[in-house]
Amino acid sequence: MNKQQYLEELRSRLISLSPQEREEILYDYDEHFENGNGDGKSELEIINELGSPSKVANEIMSELQEEPPTLEQPKLQTENRSTNYVRMVLLTIVLIFINLTLVVGPVAAIIGVYFSLFGAAISIGLAPLLGFIQLGLYDVGNFFVLLFSSIFSLSLATLMVLGLIYVGKWIVVGIKKYVNFNIQVVKGER
Repeated sequence: MNKQQYLEELRSRLISLSPQEREEILYDYDEHFENGNGDGKSELEIINELGSPSKVANEIMSELQEEPPTLEQPKLQTENRSTNYVRMVLLTIVLIFINLTLVVGPVAAIIGVYFSLFGAAISIGLAPLLGFIQLGLYDVGNFFVLLFSSIFSLSLATLMVLGLIYVGKWIVVGIKKYVNFNIQVVKGER
């Protein structure tokens, strides 16, 4: 018997499991073969160490069978829930401390720079308007110089605003991901 035959027989004996469980188990046993090959063992030696596919399948099925409910299970579930709540509260306190000391300052600075650049872009875009008002009221300055400098200013302001809108989307996405990461940590998903 070789590795492929072993895994196929194991697959056929685990047919009653869900496809996901079956594939996870087969992946684990495939890794056993890979690790054994890496250690210089032959497929036959690895099969002898693992045992026959029928024996392995019986052991897996007996491990996965649900235990009959006992009176102690609700008590254990209550204890697990209370330790989960304590863990969640402690993690929340730690994350609040870390976020306030290490994250809020830099994020506030980034947002402040972002809005400052927005203000600069608007100022650059409105500057030519003041030049035209000055030209109209006081007849001071060259019309063509003012025209071309206003075209340049409006173009620069437009590019800045478009770039800042793009950067703003990335800032919002980053903040959302960080908040979701914190929520997953508190829930115990990470």
